[in-house]
Amino acid sequence: SFISSVRAELPYIHLVEMFGGSGSVGIDALSNHLKFATFLEMNTDVAKVLRRNLSNLEANNNQVIVGNSFETIKPLIEKIVSKNEEVIFYIDPPFDIRENQENIYEKVINLFELFPQDLTLLIAIEHISTFSFKEEIGSFIQKKKKKFGNTTLSYFIPKES
Repeated sequence: SFISSVRAELPYIHLVEMFGGSGSVGIDALSNHLKFATFLEMNTDVAKVLRRNLSNLEANNNQVIVGNSFETIKPLIEKIVSKNEEVIFYIDPPFDIRENQENIYEKVINLFELFPQDLTLLIAIEHISTFSFKEEIGSFIQKKKKKFGNTTLSYFIPKES
């Protein structure tokens, strides 16, 4: 569903998959002619699996950054801004019902102040369906949300100036 909604932009943008896991979203995007993908993943063992999955794709237009997504995103955004790259952020944090993740969505909301409004085409957040984000967060507004059982994708776009 996500890839279908952004397919036309893929050849021109940088996709950042936060909490990358196996990289399924970014790898699907790379298979659909994505310009460049960056995966942020904290767990080194999971990052090894992600790199192996990427090597099977035989694509060199990607990078894996190992570390806490909330920390590694800041220098990455600085790099994206310095290159003046249009970007889509795909954020798939652990659900807030997991132990020690109770405030995960608050942390995600705080990220919005970092995202460059003029370069960000879309912010997509995968989250538990029982949680709802505000319709306006900083300089971004909710465009739509799609529910898939216990999981929902919330889409945010920049507000018009």
